[in-house]
Amino acid sequence: MAEDNNIGRVVFAFIFLIIVFFIVGFIVWRFIIVHPMGVQGSLCRIDDDCSAGHYCGGGNVCASGVSGGTNGAVCTANSDCQVGFQCKSDGHTMRCLR
Repeated sequence: MAEDNNIGRVVFAFIFLIIVFFIVGFIVWRFIIVHPMGVQGSLCRIDDDCSAGHYCGGGNVCASGVSGGTNGAVCTANSDCQVGFQCKSDGHTMRCLR
């Protein structure tokens, strides 16, 4: 009888560890592999939230460029572009253009 109780505990512990492993794996996959912080398209509040070569643009997402996109940088609003550039369609994508 005692052996049956120990086998039940081992099975429970094994199942518990598998569930924890999958939860940790999902978190790593979702937040580190799929959408690392600071790259283009990730959420931000200030420029420092974005990786090198990116700034916090319109819609509070990181965009390529430095403190506002220059000619050809992808944008979603004029605020994503440096002074003198406007966010316009190039026929396929919205870009900072003069």
